[in-house]
Amino acid sequence: MKRILVLIMTMLALWGCQEPGTEKGEPWPAITKESKPWTYWWWMGSAVDKSNLTYNLTQLQTGGFGGVHIIPIYGVKGEEENFIPYLSSEWMDMLDYTLDEATRLGLGVDMTIGTGWPFGGPQVTAEMASERVHTFVTTLQGPSELTLNVIDSVRSTLNRRHSDEQLWQIAAIRAYADHEKQVDLFSLIENDHSLVWKPEPGSWTLVALVTETPVQQVKRAAPGAEGNVLDPFSVDHLQSYLDRFDQAFASSDGGTVRSFYHDSYEYYGAEWTDDFLEQFKQRRGYDLNDHLLEFAGESESENAKRIRSDYKQTIAELHAEYILRIAEWSHTKGSLLRNQAHGSPTNLLDTYAAADIPEIEIFGAPDLDIPGLRREEGFIREDLTDPAMLRFSSSAAHVAGRNLVACETCTWLSDHFRVSLSQVKPQVDLLFLNGINHIVYHGVAYSPRDAIWPGWQFYASTSFAPTNTIWYDIQSLNAYVARCQSVLQAGKPDNDILVYFPVWDIWHHNSHKPLGLQVHNIENWLLETPFYENVTELVTNGFTFDYISDDQIARSAVEQGEWKTEGNRYKLLVVPDCRFIPETTMQNIAGQIEKGAQVLFVDTLEKKVPGYLQHAERQAKMDQLVKSLADNETDKMKLAVDLSKALDNRGIQREKITDHGIDFIRRKINDGRTYFIANQQSIPLHDWVELSFPAKSVLIMDPLTGKYGQAKLKTGKNSCSVYLDLEPGKSLVLKALNHKVATNPWTYLNPQADAYIIDGEWSVRFLKGGPTLPSLLKIRKLESWTSFNDTTNWFSGTAEYKIMFRKPEVNSNHWILDLGSVRESARVFVNGDSIATLWSIPFQIPLIEKLKPGENELVIQVTNLAANRIRYLDTMGVPWKKFHNINFVNIHYQPFDASVWDPAPSGLLGPVKLIPATIRSD
Repeated sequence: MKRILVLIMTMLALWGCQEPGTEKGEPWPAITKESKPWTYWWWMGSAVDKSNLTYNLTQLQTGGFGGVHIIPIYGVKGEEENFIPYLSSEWMDMLDYTLDEATRLGLGVDMTIGTGWPFGGPQVTAEMASERVHTFVTTLQGPSELTLNVIDSVRSTLNRRHSDEQLWQIAAIRAYADHEKQVDLFSLIENDHSLVWKPEPGSWTLVALVTETPVQQVKRAAPGAEGNVLDPFSVDHLQSYLDRFDQAFASSDGGTVRSFYHDSYEYYGAEWTDDFLEQFKQRRGYDLNDHLLEFAGESESENAKRIRSDYKQTIAELHAEYILRIAEWSHTKGSLLRNQAHGSPTNLLDTYAAADIPEIEIFGAPDLDIPGLRREEGFIREDLTDPAMLRFSSSAAHVAGRNLVACETCTWLSDHFRVSLSQVKPQVDLLFLNGINHIVYHGVAYSPRDAIWPGWQFYASTSFAPTNTIWYDIQSLNAYVARCQSVLQAGKPDNDILVYFPVWDIWHHNSHKPLGLQVHNIENWLLETPFYENVTELVTNGFTFDYISDDQIARSAVEQGEWKTEGNRYKLLVVPDCRFIPETTMQNIAGQIEKGAQVLFVDTLEKKVPGYLQHAERQAKMDQLVKSLADNETDKMKLAVDLSKALDNRGIQREKITDHGIDFIRRKINDGRTYFIANQQSIPLHDWVELSFPAKSVLIMDPLTGKYGQAKLKTGKNSCSVYLDLEPGKSLVLKALNHKVATNPWTYLNPQADAYIIDGEWSVRFLKGGPTLPSLLKIRKLESWTSFNDTTNWFSGTAEYKIMFRKPEVNSNHWILDLGSVRESARVFVNGDSIATLWSIPFQIPLIEKLKPGENELVIQVTNLAANRIRYLDTMGVPWKKFHNINFVNIHYQPFDASVWDPAPSGLLGPVKLIPATIRSD
């Protein structure tokens, strides 16, 4: 009962559309543990103890984290006696303790239902394991007798030896003559898989489907959790897998996990399930056995493609039901489900929406042209950071009414220990702009207090651990994320357009293998499609939209001429140019048009029905429906050649901020709209920008500092314009309200042409870090501290730069302090007062009435990357890489070696400048 009550309370918090309460007098929503960033938290070998669990959790809470996601994985060499078997009574005791401590500290806890990835373990027998299907095709001439062992023939073709751990089965076998006559040979198969058959005279083609299981072991499994990967197409096998967790949690008396977790679809080789033929017949209405030659052969006929599309649809449905069952099971435990749908062979929109918290992942660095943003060769992955891909998870959430959209963030953003906070921000901003509002860093490894630096580490991540030097200023990053997410979790998405996702075009390609819709292969299924071209045009031109699936269309309604889904309302549906669409979907769309909903078909109305069964008859009905729509084109249904122009003609307002190269996302709140905007281009914005909302007041809110003020505003009948200053790399929140507010005006600083360089003698005192602490230095030229001496060459940590300077003889109380090049973050103090922590581009801060006449003291505490200290360890042969399984590798999965690196520039490189400014009054 306790867990059910917790579930109800949690769902009300996460699914509700009410805004979080705000602090008194503040426009920022209150910060919650959900609005703070979370982190993947790897338990290496599950070698955890209560004292260090408290130590780890306390550090994370102090660093500004909102929660952790437990993933047990392989262990650390030398710690074997401390390994705790997964789900043992001792392991569950550690989980209970973690839940209690997290509650005490105000943190949340998620956990994977398994270890490593994907699902699997010792309870997964060969019969329950993931299954591959092989096609065997051979020709023969009757009436010569055929004698062969089908399994041995397949193994021989694959050059695969016999394994006692594997099960090989013949799922189906038929012989065909002239593509018409066929003979089912399944009853002739002996127990040893041999076949003796004498065909009638003529040419015959024999086709067999042979299954192999298991095909994969759990990757990066924790001790006690090694084993086969689970069949992802069987709810029955899933239930057997979950029995082990039911038993473990039955003895647990601790708190409740917020969410259980299913990782991205990496069931490699999974293509079949033991009752697939029965499932196919039940769902598709015909027997796949009757069409083995078309399914498994080399035919490129239209019928063959349709049959293979039916196979993919069946696989998709089976896996979608698998995910739904995980969600149902999670709810019985008083928890939610967080799921990464990408990679699966499903309609991603439905599979993301099946979870309470859909989660996407981003891999590598986005290709952004922000001046000063460092991008390492080999880590820029435009394909893996594409906005069109990122929007699948957020669209599913928006349409289905899920409030949180998570993202596995900063995986391989750069090489190990070479990621700066300034590189994290543009990626996080990109996620915010595409509807993600629940950042989960990838990540932090549990590490005991006495572990030698750099502590325990996971190989595939950006380390956000306290042992990394970026931790010194991580509170500032996390405060920024929390402010942004407090806004992006409040209210509801405010998107005008639904865009139909034509998954059937993807399924209708000539392959009898399921196609996983991965983040890593969008060139195979997303790029260069009409759908992609349409959504890219919408983004570029400032239209707001979400994707929608066939099933979501079927569950939609029409209210007051708008499309109403489970989670939102939209003004119009766009159907991209696509070849295939189910007749049921077209009927649903036509029905909604009759009820007053607006629809734009791009380029053409002509559509083909997918699938094989009675497709000619179904196509005839489709053609009749299409003709009826074409003959009765009305204001509610139009054919669009120029999509943007057609939307404009339909009264769909766009946000003209994109004309300035600025990206945005918009949400609806009780008293207006909020906009998160970011300048991810190379030029600044200093201009009036029109908003589509006719606000009476607009607040400018800076999530870096928490400061806010009333914007300069020009009001219109159906819109308003605000004046914005936005340098490259900067982001702001705009709160457009439908009433006037009495708030101080936003300070617009207008920098003057002259800049004064602060130079002279700097004292450099090294505060913390290693491998050894360098001595105090006096310098007159700002350059990388790696050039100072041998000790500073290896040093990673924090150094304090101090200088006395005279205030320039300029009649101004308003200045901008520009630190120039900072490697990597800086805490700024003027005359003993803490001014700001600068960790993102640009490294500038206003100094309004902070300078006094005559002498002033400037202190800048600069923290560099951990790269130079890691380079020292590898150069000196210090054995810090001591992990089982894959140990520690680079992005190419080769042994990691930092000894080949050049020194990473470090410290205050400058030049440090004072720029006089005036308050803009125009």
